[in-house]
Amino acid sequence: MQAYADCLRRDMYPWGVTVHLIEPGVFPNTGLYERFQTGLDHVWDRLDADVKADYGEAHKTFVRQLLGFTLKEFGTLDSTLVPKAYVHAVCDAAPKYRYRVGNDSKYLMTILANVHESTSDAIFTISDPRLPYVKPAAAPANGADTAWSRYDRGWKRFAAIMLVVLFVAYRMRR
Repeated sequence: MQAYADCLRRDMYPWGVTVHLIEPGVFPNTGLYERFQTGLDHVWDRLDADVKADYGEAHKTFVRQLLGFTLKEFGTLDSTLVPKAYVHAVCDAAPKYRYRVGNDSKYLMTILANVHESTSDAIFTISDPRLPYVKPAAAPANGADTAWSRYDRGWKRFAAIMLVVLFVAYRMRR
């Protein structure tokens, strides 16, 4: 969506039309997210028995609980922020290109969009002690480790970029 909005914005410049992207985070009191859980149940009920066996009921229950946990921990209660962003984008004399609305969208997703994929994967796969991870029933015990070992983690590039950023920040303070 972001790339599409960026292309559309550039394409509309000659006509004097502005394009704005509103990226709402999780707003638990809208009722939308309860549909995620019922939708998960709906999809699960229609799965082939072999697929259900591969994932297992315990993993399905974990994913369902994770949806609720995410809403509770990362959700923003003030759902008026989204329409306010729309109004600002349409009516303000100097609107933003992009509106990240809600704490998770504004902070967490901004950070995750600017770190290496291995870092964001590590963040997303950390299990909270209040909701221990339940792997799919048929997944091999070392499956995640095997997958992780195959990826280039990009740490050297990340470290080089951070050194450059720190150096520039240091020089600017002088």
